[in-house]
Amino acid sequence: MHRGGFPWKTAFWMLLFFAAGLFGSYLVFGEISPRQDGSSVVAGRIDTVYTAVSATSLADSGENAIVRAAELAGPAVVSIIVYPPSAITPRPANDRSKWFRWYAPGQRRASTIGSGFIVDPSGIVLTNEHVVRDGARIEVVLSDGRTFEAKRAGDDIGYDLAVLKIEPVVDDEALPSVPLGRSAELRVGEWAIAIGNPFGAYLNDNQLTVTVGVISALHRDVKPDGDTKAIYKDMIQTDAAINPGNSGGPLLNAQGEVIGINTFIFSQGGGSIGIGFAIPIDAAVQAARDIIQFGRVRHGDLGIMVLPIDNTIAATYGIRDREGLIISRLEDGSPAKEAGLETADIIRAIDGVPESSPIQAARRIFGLQPGEVVEFTIERDGRVFVVPVRAKSRDEEEGTN
Repeated sequence: MHRGGFPWKTAFWMLLFFAAGLFGSYLVFGEISPRQDGSSVVAGRIDTVYTAVSATSLADSGENAIVRAAELAGPAVVSIIVYPPSAITPRPANDRSKWFRWYAPGQRRASTIGSGFIVDPSGIVLTNEHVVRDGARIEVVLSDGRTFEAKRAGDDIGYDLAVLKIEPVVDDEALPSVPLGRSAELRVGEWAIAIGNPFGAYLNDNQLTVTVGVISALHRDVKPDGDTKAIYKDMIQTDAAINPGNSGGPLLNAQGEVIGINTFIFSQGGGSIGIGFAIPIDAAVQAARDIIQFGRVRHGDLGIMVLPIDNTIAATYGIRDREGLIISRLEDGSPAKEAGLETADIIRAIDGVPESSPIQAARRIFGLQPGEVVEFTIERDGRVFVVPVRAKSRDEEEGTN
């Protein structure tokens, strides 16, 4: 225990440590201090990095491409608010239910919040069919706060697509629209930008949400849930987060063009785990044009069913080359039967592309428009020839169109 007096021992050790510090500082700072030519080791490294960064055009960087894409498309991305019949009634002023913090007394209660985007300045809006399903009233809110009541122009459960129409309140009122790209030209690994407007109704804030990823895969055929009537074929897979409320919003490329419609995710807990899917914009636009012109999607039909050539089929029909498909059924009066196809014909190719998978064949046929021609390369009794088949709509086959 220290009882008083000057602590010589402590002072000695403090002086020793101070001297060691001075000597170490000389070594360190002397090594990196500026030389006679004005350069330094550290400064030289910084200059090198700065020069390299300066030489790279920021306008070409991925980050700025994403910013520009979001700014280009953002004004045309909308929030979709859907009210069921039961919600079109005023709420009692003394209602203190769990909805109180989200809705002021007397307001309508939305059952669905989703996103969408304006594809034409006349007020045509695209979104998912499941977003607006069973809605008694649909409102569209722009990012600038303007709100419109939307009319349903039509929808299609198979494509999970709905077309809405909004009318400007003031004549010649400008409505923004988003440019459309080509999903057929996508490549795996390129930028994918998901934009939505899911919170405008809840937060009184119409700022968009933007998430970024890449195109993870193309031409995904996804088996829907048992109670889902949608046919999810040829889907775009992305790891850009598609969060709740972003369904129906656009998936963009780095140029700010719409390449898909964000539709659903695979998730264990409801949040994004990097597995999201979007409807290709090419298919969506084709379906939307039908809805606008005819009030529905006209599905091209060939009336043909095929099977892969397995061991049993190969043995039954004496087929040596199992590459291809075999026609198992033709509908009476169908375009395929009228064109001359027969059961047990072997399909070697469709439109010149070899086919050996019914799924791939269905992908090529799904989405055909009435009047489109598909060429089947057929083998029958050792002969190989091409049979063109013109797709028809169901109404056309039944004589009602």
